[in-house]
Amino acid sequence: MKIHLLLMLTIVSSAFAGDDDLEVRGILNALSSSSVTVNSTTCNVTSNTQYRDENDNPISREDFEIGDRVKLKCRNGNAKELERKNSSSSSSSSSSNSSSSSNSSGNPRKIFRENLAPAQSVETLAVGSLKFKSEKIDIGKRERRLTGKIIIPPNSIPLSNNLDEASAFVIVMRLLREGVPYSECTFEFDRTSAIIGIPAAEYKLDIKKVRKRLKTKKGICDINLSEAGIQSGLPPIIKGDTIEITEDSAGVFLVGTF
Repeated sequence: MKIHLLLMLTIVSSAFAGDDDLEVRGILNALSSSSVTVNSTTCNVTSNTQYRDENDNPISREDFEIGDRVKLKCRNGNAKELERKNSSSSSSSSSSNSSSSSNSSGNPRKIFRENLAPAQSVETLAVGSLKFKSEKIDIGKRERRLTGKIIIPPNSIPLSNNLDEASAFVIVMRLLREGVPYSECTFEFDRTSAIIGIPAAEYKLDIKKVRKRLKTKKGICDINLSEAGIQSGLPPIIKGDTIEITEDSAGVFLVGTF
C-alpha cells in the first residue's frame, strides 16, 4: 500500500496539470541562459522564465546556485518558473571545511574553507588556503565571493631560488566535480614577503559577484572550459568539489577538497 501511494504521489508531482505540464522538486544540477536541469529533468530557459526565492519574491537567474533545492515548473519543454525552496543541500552537511548559518534577517549563509596540502609524491613547502562565501544580503540579492592565497618559498616547487622570477609564474586553480574539470582560476602575483623570517612569493585570488555584477580584484576565473577563450565569472562551487593547484613546469603541486 505504501509503495502504491508513493508511486501515485510521484506521478502527480511530475505531471500535475496535463501531459504538457511538468513540476519537479529536487536539486538544481545545471542552470544557464538556455536550459535548466533539476534531478534528471531538463527544460529550456526562455525570456518568459520566472525566478523566485523561498518567500515567493522575484529574483534573478544569477541568484541561484548549483546544489540549491528548487521547484521547477515547465510547459511544453520550456521552464515557466524556477523557485528556490531553501539553502543549498551542500551547505546542510557538516564538515570541518564548511559552515552554514543565518544572518539577522534569517537569510542562509554558506561558507567553505580549505587549507591546501601537497599533492601526492610532491615535496614542496608551498602552502595555500581558499574561502568561498555565499550570502543573501537583501531581497533578490545574493553576494558570492571566492578568495585564495598561495605562498611559495624559494627552492620549493614550483619556484627556483630566485624570487625575482616569481612574477612570471602562472599559478592556476583547477576545480573538478566528480573528477571532471569545470572551471579554472588564475591567481595573480601579489608580492614577495617574509613568512616566519623566510622570504616567499604570494599569489592571490579575489573575485566577488552580486547578482549580475562581477568584480575581479585579484586574478580571473574561466567558468566554461568547453568554450574557446575565457568565460569570466565566479565558479558555482559546491561541497565536494576538488581542487588542484598547478603550474606549467611543475604540474599539480597542491590539492584539496571543498
